[in-house]
Formats: sequence, structure tokens, C-alpha cells
Amino acid sequence: MKAKNGREAARREECADELKDDLENQKPMLKGQIRESIQQYRRGEKREAGAFLSELRRKLARPNTKRKTQA
Repeated sequence: MKAKNGREAARREECADELKDDLENQKPMLKGQIRESIQQYRRGEKREAGAFLSELRRKLARPNTKRKTQA
């Protein structure tokens, strides 16, 4: 029984490490988006909240093709 628990713990740790790596890889992209948004705001570029929400919904509806799939 101990070996099984050890393997499960190792799998959980691997999953946590993969999630951490994914989050670390996303940081540069997020930082770039935030930087661009701040620049647009400072230039006075604004849009209606409804238009912004529509854009977010479209992006969320699109399948993420960049993401790795596990076999």
C-alpha cells in the first residue's frame, strides 16, 4: 500500500510542478497585456464596457490551440 501512496504523491507533485511551469510561462504574456493596456489608457484610448465584455467572451469561446494536450 505504501508504494501506491508514494506513486500518487509523486504524480500530484508532478502535476503541481507542471501547473507552476504553465503559470510561469504565462507571466510574460500577462505582463505584456497589462503594459499595453496601461499605455492605451494613458493615450486616452477607451471603449465601452459592453464592447470590452463582448471581446472577452469571444476570446473565451475560442478553443485554446496553444495549450499542450496530454496523451
